[in-house]
Amino acid sequence: MQLLGSNGSSGILRIHSPHMPEPGIVYFENGNPVNASDGTLAGLDGLYALFGWTEGAYAFSEERVPVEKVINRSRMGIILDSLKMLDDVAYVRFASVYKNFREAKDFEELLGELSGDEDSPEE
Repeated sequence: MQLLGSNGSSGILRIHSPHMPEPGIVYFENGNPVNASDGTLAGLDGLYALFGWTEGAYAFSEERVPVEKVINRSRMGIILDSLKMLDDVAYVRFASVYKNFREAKDFEELLGELSGDEDSPEE
């Protein structure tokens, strides 16, 4: 998703999992996901579900995107939210770069948010 975004790609990403009867599909316009489906869920929920697929094959084809735009979140926000849902450690690693952490307190604040620590400073 990062590569398609940084290239500003438009088209359809198809993801085939050996554990799912239908492929996952993500529609991109100018590098941003605009709609998705995991075979059951659609839109942002469908896209979030695809982050849980751990094996399979994928193919991207540059083509006209024939769907309505229903995803309005930023690509990086979607990636961060998905990582947070799946794996706190991966989320912290990615967030430290994306959010441009400069000091140890930046990490402490994020870890406080993840642990639910009420004494952690708010942004």
